[in-house]
Amino acid sequence: MTNKKTTIRDVAKVAGVSIATVSYVLKGTGRVSESTIKRVWQVINDLNYSPNPYARKLFAGESAFFVRNKTLSK
Repeated sequence: MTNKKTTIRDVAKVAGVSIATVSYVLKGTGRVSESTIKRVWQVINDLNYSPNPYARKLFAGESAFFVRNKTLSK
């Protein structure tokens, strides 16, 4: 048995919609019919989907990780 996390692609596939439509439903934006919104939310709940916080930060242009730059001196 795998411990695979449900992705937005999984939700879109099961709901029969595009990834963009799932994104619109999650954000509450875009022109999506009420029946599609209900279907997508049902699939989200059935699959226990939760957005990846790191992916959201990267998409928003925020840094999710800090890298320490250390210069070596001779």
